[in-house]
Amino acid sequence: WTGSRLPDWSPAGLVIVAFAEGRTSRVIETEGGWYDQRATIRLDPARTGVFVLHGTMRHGSGTIAAGIPVRVGAAPPWNGDSALPPLRATTDADGAWRIEVPESYRPVFAYGRRMRLEVDGERLDAQPRQAMWRNRYPDLPRATTDPESLDVPPPGSTTRHDVKIVLPRS
Repeated sequence: WTGSRLPDWSPAGLVIVAFAEGRTSRVIETEGGWYDQRATIRLDPARTGVFVLHGTMRHGSGTIAAGIPVRVGAAPPWNGDSALPPLRATTDADGAWRIEVPESYRPVFAYGRRMRLEVDGERLDAQPRQAMWRNRYPDLPRATTDPESLDVPPPGSTTRHDVKIVLPRS
């Protein structure tokens, strides 16, 4: 919390996400409160294997969305994936994308129950000012996808998800 004083309310509970390279991530819930909340978290050795998400991305008009940086994250309102290293790809000339998700990340995505594929606005914003998309699709970094969320697939599976880019309304 930031500010000159704590608010008048107290959180009902806290959710803690723990991640360390070579370990399986973990999500725990604790009691609420502003002070003296303690938790011990044990991270087991990393689970082996991956599950794979792949598919194609198209613009709302149905045309292929090539060269778009994408990332996999947790579906809102859960944002526990911010504790994990980013899972990124770029669509190819056919709009195809593929991301392997380590099984050791599964507890974070399973807690939120859904995942999402999103346009990676951070990587788009880092591109040069003269990037072609800036003229044609200036709102692309804030775009969402349809469908907005995806099921967390079974362990070791490969699941296809075809999505469309939805630009924000100006």
